Amino acid sequence: DVERFCDLEPAQPACFIAKRCAQSKSQLGYCSGFSLLASVCRGNNNSKWCNSYTNLCSGMHATRQCLREQALKLPSTMHATHTVLAICSHMKMSGCERCVSHHQCPDPFPSLVQLCNSMTMEGCETTVTPLCNEPSLYGPLGCPPTESLPEMQMFFHFGISDYILFKSWIPRTLFQYALYCLGIVCSGVLSFYLKGLRHMHRENDHARALFTAIIVVLDYSMMLVAMTYNVGLFVSIVLGFSLGQYLYGRVS
Repeated sequence: DVERFCDLEPAQPACFIAKRCAQSKSQLGYCSGFSLLASVCRGNNNSKWCNSYTNLCSGMHATRQCLREQALKLPSTMHATHTVLAICSHMKMSGCERCVSHHQCPDPFPSLVQLCNSMTMEGCETTVTPLCNEPSLYGPLGCPPTESLPEMQMFFHFGISDYILFKSWIPRTLFQYALYCLGIVCSGVLSFYLKGLRHMHRENDHARALFTAIIVVLDYSMMLVAMTYNVGLFVSIVLGFSLGQYLYGRVS
């Protein structure tokens, strides 16, 4: 029944799950035949290929298997399309070329899985992330490790996952990335502010030495961040130093 339904409706998210489960030869958990049938028939009860499932699992006479092997909560094709278009409007990524509009998006759910596996974006938390948290789907969907390490790229690139000074400082979400960028801008401003204070205390050797030590730490840290070649982080450094020069340049 699953195969016959998916021959007619290949764009259904449940059909993509069934295809991936078949490719990985997994029949556990949500990859079991009955669970896949439940996922396919969730919201498609009028299909003739769901008659057997409906007869077994409707009303008060549902079998134990219906309760034990339940359907996945998958986004609709329309919701998957909307989420992909929203993600791609914020950041162009690999996979966006397959979904350019509501009328030109033949495989919205596979595109959504590809995008969310590349980078956790807004909309992934309610669609793909819960699926990747299921052990039986982790492998078939090609979900990335939660603590996957970013690749070192020695050229200017976009993205949010890069080492920032320390091994544990890796932004995983857009919100975390924005906080790091804000911190970098503030560090650039702080550097010029401290240079102004150093100039004001130029007669005090101890204060001048202390300010110089802090300034060196900040400036060289910014240099190391720039060496990530991350465009967003690099722009944050330039913005921070420019803003610091504008506010405190005359004093320093």
